[in-house]
Amino acid sequence: MKRILFVEESPSIGGSNYSLLQLVKGLDKKRFEPVVLFAHRIESKEAFEKAGVRTIFLSAITGLQPQVQHTATGNIPWYKELSSYRFLWSAKRYIKEQRPLKKRLSRWLRDERFELIHTNNTVSDNLAFIAAGSDAHIPVVSHQRGYAKITPFIRFLARNVRRFICVSRNVADYYIASGLPEEKVVTIFNGIDTSVVKAVEKGHLLKTPVTIGWFGRLETWKGTDTLIDAARTILSDGAEARFVIAGTGPEEERISKLVSSDQLLAGSVEVKGFVEDALKAMARCSIVVNSSIEPEPLSRSTIEASALGIPLVASNIGGNPEIVEDGVNGYLFNTGDPASLADALSKLIGDPEKRAAFGREARKKAEKLFDASIHVEKISKLYDEIMIADG
Repeated sequence: MKRILFVEESPSIGGSNYSLLQLVKGLDKKRFEPVVLFAHRIESKEAFEKAGVRTIFLSAITGLQPQVQHTATGNIPWYKELSSYRFLWSAKRYIKEQRPLKKRLSRWLRDERFELIHTNNTVSDNLAFIAAGSDAHIPVVSHQRGYAKITPFIRFLARNVRRFICVSRNVADYYIASGLPEEKVVTIFNGIDTSVVKAVEKGHLLKTPVTIGWFGRLETWKGTDTLIDAARTILSDGAEARFVIAGTGPEEERISKLVSSDQLLAGSVEVKGFVEDALKAMARCSIVVNSSIEPEPLSRSTIEASALGIPLVASNIGGNPEIVEDGVNGYLFNTGDPASLADALSKLIGDPEKRAAFGREARKKAEKLFDASIHVEKISKLYDEIMIADG
């Protein structure tokens, strides 16, 4: 049995946690022994323990508390875009925050006799473990679930990473363009349990008024303003439609006020906030929208809607075109363009048979590409290849 250490650096519960849980639950326990290390104290640790997976906090090994990194917003000074500045910044961050961990980690990794390390976040977040793995002569796999800047210093420290797993081809292309070796970059889509996510009955998709759902974290880059402007156009045209916006986040209060203060929207757009059972709420929808205005690596909610057999409408950016085939299981619209979104939605609102046909194709695609068993099988095969190569 091969012992694998999984490193989760995220300071909060989110997509990376859920994806990792799906993976370790699906691994063949006769072949692999997963151990999950959390850098931060987050509630999702309990879900791993319930699944019979050993967990540990980073502070229990090092005695040090990790720092939460905050991404700068607004205009970035020109000099911070220079490669020389980025090199020095990443080197300084490593020396100050991550190098002190490396020596302690290297010793612990050897004592625990791990045979592979799988870091679950972007390469820039896991440099201490990557360097420690190299020191301990343990192969490292690095999962890329977003778009992080790769400096020359990061490329240097990550030179011994065996594989960079990217959640979409769009993410893979980004990292290859950033200078990671193409032969080390592989695409493995995130997976969900499609046997649990039941397909929506065809009759539900034929119902009126049509329910259009949006699910996610309410942040500016998620493009809810684009959806609201499109909803205003659709409702002004007298379409039989209602809109449900489910999720919480920094934009929730503003979006709620925007909707409630508009007489046209107030009666047909519901801002639900946090939803305990998002899949159950999603299953009541006739169409699901992804309106992101910045690249989204591979939207979990869009994959879930696909598995539910719901037609999709998504912005043509990031990993969305890898889930939504325009005119097959949904429509792609021009990113940030309310008129383009309204046009795509109107085509489906007025055509129940097309909604049903797109829903069937969405379900087929989810079963073919995004089932958790496929995800686990591909990653297990990758582990085998790496560990066999290491003898």
